[in-house]
Order: sequence, then C-alpha cells, then structure tokens
Amino acid sequence: MCHFARKGIYNPMDTAVKALRVEQLDAHVLDREIRDIVHSSLEEWISTLPTAFQRYMDRAKPELRLGCEAALWTTRIYAGSSPGQGILDVFYRGYTTRKVAVHFVISVLVPYLLKRLVDWRQDTHRLVERLEGATTLANIAHYLYFLRKGGFSTLVERVLRLRNYNRDAPSMGNVNLDNQNRELLWHTFRDLIVLLWPIYRLAENRWLKWSQKTATSESVDVCPICGEVFVAPVEVELCGHAFCYWCIAAGPSRNSCPICASTPCTLRPARGNRIFPRE
Repeated sequence: MCHFARKGIYNPMDTAVKALRVEQLDAHVLDREIRDIVHSSLEEWISTLPTAFQRYMDRAKPELRLGCEAALWTTRIYAGSSPGQGILDVFYRGYTTRKVAVHFVISVLVPYLLKRLVDWRQDTHRLVERLEGATTLANIAHYLYFLRKGGFSTLVERVLRLRNYNRDAPSMGNVNLDNQNRELLWHTFRDLIVLLWPIYRLAENRWLKWSQKTATSESVDVCPICGEVFVAPVEVELCGHAFCYWCIAAGPSRNSCPICASTPCTLRPARGNRIFPRE
C-alpha cells in the first residue's frame, strides 16, 4: 500500500489513466502552436530593433530560438508535462529531471546542432540530409503504428518510455445532440455550397452570354424609315416592328406597317433594347 493510501490522503496518480490517441496528438499540436507563437513574437521583436542590431540578431537567431525552446521546456521539470499537455490535463508518468534533459537533447538540441553543422561545414550537408530523411521515415512509420495500435505517440517517447496519462479519468458527460445536429447540418450545407457554387457560376456565365447574343440579334439600332437613331420609338402591336414616332405618324403608310403591311397599325411605346440603342 502506498504512503498516501496509508494516511488516507488523496493521490492524483491513483485516478490517472492512459490518455487517448486524440488527446496525445492534440497536445503535440498545441505545443507546436505555442512554439510558433513564441518564435513569431521573437521575429517581431527583432524587426523593431535598429538595422545595425538586426544584422547581429539574424546571425544569432538559431541560438535565440534555442533559448526560447529551453525556456518552454523548463515547465516540464516542475509540472511533469509540456504546455500543450497542461492545457489538456495530460502528463508524463515518471518524467524525472533526467528524462526531461534527455528528451530536450534529442528533440531540440540535436536538430539545432545538425543545422549549425551544415552552416559551419557545407560538406556535411548530404550526410545531414540523409540522416534527417531516415529519421523522418522512421517517425512516419511509428506514427502509422501509433494510429493503429496506440501507445507512445512519438518515436522519442517510445525510446524514453514516456507514456501520456490523464490526471483524472475522462467522463463522457451529457451529450448535447441539438448542438451536434446543428453543427452537422451546417457542415453539410457548407459542403453543398462549395459543390454547387462553381456550377451556378458556370450556368450564370452561359446565361449572360446567351442573353447578350439574343438581345444583340433582336435589337434594332436605327429607324428603318429615316435610317437614324430612334427618336421617341414606337412599335406596331401586331408585328413588333419599331419606328420613330414622327416617321410613321407623318408617313403615307400610317394605317399599316411599312415593312410587313400588317393592319391595323396600332402603335405603342417601344420596349426593351430598342429604347437603348448600342453606342
């Protein structure tokens, strides 16, 4: 029986359970985003310095980033977890100071030294590139194994035997199905819009081209009697031929259409494109 159990003191480790795969991946994502925020803040601070200082800071930028990484890793010593794990209430069991140091060396210090080695000696570029490629391939293979079997989320965690645990047993709680249904409906509606929008734009462009072509073919720019642009255009109700009002009203054939001789020649104001001739 443990020391806490004998004295009747609650030990948080007693309720710790192995973390789910999604929690472990989310913790790594949060750690990466926190690191990116710190690095972007460093970049902004450097950009505010005078130009003469910026040149020196650019040369020492890898060392500055290493210092930021070391500052972030100090939280693991007293918390037993990374900043991302702390947000999700996840921790490493048995995360001693020695393991923190080894974890930092493998995950942060070694990549920094390899990058600096390439900067100092260009002939090592090919060797470092092959080493990084082999490491990336091994990490991808381990990641696929982790998705299938669970366990250690990274290859380094497997080497150091660092397993993620929840401080308290997770509970399902009450599921709000209304919110889930609304979220599902919204995502479905969004996907439908993304699918139909290009079809709508294509149909709209085709319709505009067809309507412009039809309007051009049916439009009459000049009066067939005077040969000039319409002045007070009117059209014959029966056949639709358009003329200037004074041309047909004062002409000899005002009782019938001058073009098709349709009777009776009842006039009305011209509509559509005939009122607005092309420029």
